[in-house]
Amino acid sequence: MDNACSKPNVLIIVVDQLRRDGLGCYGDDVTQTPHMDALAARGTRFQECMSMHPVCSPWRATLQTGHYAWTHGVERNNLPIDTSLPSLADVFNAANYHTAFYGKAHWWNSGKPGWYEPKARLRYQEWWGFNRGHFHWDTPDFDDEGNETHRFAGQYEPEVQTERSIEFIEREHDTPWMLCLNYGPPHNASMDIEYNDPRTRERMRRVNEQRGWGLSDDIMDHMAPDDAWPVNAFPQHLSGRLLPEAYLGMYPESVFPERADIPDTERDLTNAMRREYSAMTTSIDDQVGALMDSLQRSGQLDNTIVILTADHGDHLGAQGRRRGKATPLQAAWRTPLLVAGPGIDHGRIDHRMVSGVDLFPSICGWAGLSPPESLPGFDVAGEASREVTLIGLANWRCLVTKRYSYAAALEDGAWRIIHLIDLLNDPWDLQSISDKNPQLVEELQMQLEAEMQIVGDPLLKDVVTT
Repeated sequence: MDNACSKPNVLIIVVDQLRRDGLGCYGDDVTQTPHMDALAARGTRFQECMSMHPVCSPWRATLQTGHYAWTHGVERNNLPIDTSLPSLADVFNAANYHTAFYGKAHWWNSGKPGWYEPKARLRYQEWWGFNRGHFHWDTPDFDDEGNETHRFAGQYEPEVQTERSIEFIEREHDTPWMLCLNYGPPHNASMDIEYNDPRTRERMRRVNEQRGWGLSDDIMDHMAPDDAWPVNAFPQHLSGRLLPEAYLGMYPESVFPERADIPDTERDLTNAMRREYSAMTTSIDDQVGALMDSLQRSGQLDNTIVILTADHGDHLGAQGRRRGKATPLQAAWRTPLLVAGPGIDHGRIDHRMVSGVDLFPSICGWAGLSPPESLPGFDVAGEASREVTLIGLANWRCLVTKRYSYAAALEDGAWRIIHLIDLLNDPWDLQSISDKNPQLVEELQMQLEAEMQIVGDPLLKDVVTT
């Protein structure tokens, strides 16, 4: 199947909450990811990709606009994006692409799963998306009036999304296409129905006692108006139907090696979580394989740029934090970035730092298109390179250099040091060296504020000078 012009197709695959070190090609010796590893082998693997806002909504809005959260307006989850900003779809639409968005968007409101009215879709020509939530067995789908259909109930969401994407890939296209596909796993599932069932809670309490995990009654019993606390604290495959059992069968808990950042008291609980995390990751890897097979089968593989990345990582036990993100820890902000297709070097490992804010201009660059002017990110499709990366949410900011990770929080107008990590000698964020290096702290603090000034970070205005 050939397109009417020589421009490459573009397939953007976003995998929610996927750690960089959760793939074989990034060093995971347990988790089976042969299709993602093959994608890396036939393209370029970026070793230093970072989420500048390591939580869902802000990062996703940045992917679509190329701007930091304080510009596009989504500074935390469930805030509406500034729809007047030029979007990724706008650039590809103007280049005569057929643009499509499938899966979780999470840049508009607090609705769950949440239908998107047309003005919130950022001009994508084809839309099969929803706002938020992770409904592994009931893929959100809406009719034209915004009523949820439940027509995919009982089917595993990634498989449904892959089937729909293959249909898109293999249909007759008169123009090149750009598809932004967003998978949910290995993010925690939305299991509100299960968690509201007293029988589920009783089963969870029994497992908690049998395994000696010591999870508190607050964790086991509390239900927030939205998500239950156990979402981040209890292995979900032990409380409800999380994913096809065959994937769990690939990973007994005993196969996971010790990890320096997991406290001994949390090791058994975390290994149960690592089991389901690896199982979900492999389930997504199978979907990537099916997509690549579709591109090959339809004769489009050699003319399609495939970009695979994630919005943020997952603590997955780091420093005893169990599941989650939104912190200055490397587990939260290190993400994979694999790019393959025409014009992309094969088998290359790129060690340049890449921030999530660089993805919009780089995607344009890989496709041979020009991004909007005055975007703050770098186009790493060329030779551009950044020396530092600014990461931040709420009142904390983290400056990552080639050697250090320096994080501080602004409290009552003054900066409080969170940590200073020597990335070369401490890959697990085990020991802050800030107390022993006051001069280095001062230098990095100045560099942090200088970078904030460059990118127009409004948090600077709250600093009280003395």
